[in-house]
Amino acid sequence: GIVSLPSLSQGFGLSLRIMALRLMYGQPARCAATICNDFRREPHMQSDTWTTESLFMALEGTEAATSGIIRFELVRGADDSIAATMVEFGDLSIVMSVGTEQLLAQVLLWPVDSLKDPAAFATTALRTHKLMPLSTFGITTGPDGVDYYELFGALSASSKLGNVVLELETLADNAIEAVEAYAGDRK
Repeated sequence: GIVSLPSLSQGFGLSLRIMALRLMYGQPARCAATICNDFRREPHMQSDTWTTESLFMALEGTEAATSGIIRFELVRGADDSIAATMVEFGDLSIVMSVGTEQLLAQVLLWPVDSLKDPAAFATTALRTHKLMPLSTFGITTGPDGVDYYELFGALSASSKLGNVVLELETLADNAIEAVEAYAGDRK
């Protein structure tokens, strides 16, 4: 099983990156994406950093959530996490964990053993991952005990809510691009 993802326009990811740059430099975002409004809102945080529960509650109130673009679920366990279902990306699942220093968002791509030449892929991935903003390749064990390549992004645990939503949107876009770009490397 290769994790299959739908084909989407690559222009969507570019528009998010342009919007983020405009916001960083104090220019109007001028975008149609609902996440623009989430950048302008400041959440009411109990402290300087997020907890899993405070981040989940804040994410549930974002325009991305209330408009149905992203569905969030609080996953209770030994280490609580947040599952983000990216509706506009074919219900792509992203898992977020909250630590004392950082927020980590991860998406599984494909099993490690599904590659034709793992060493060649590793070299290519390390040389090209900087073309995918806010995301890095890694290997992790999936819930089925199989090792998968993943794409992940990390943010400060005190990141603004809009930046968290942007990370999720960008990670989803990058996952789609990675699946399409590296399709020829898989068996």
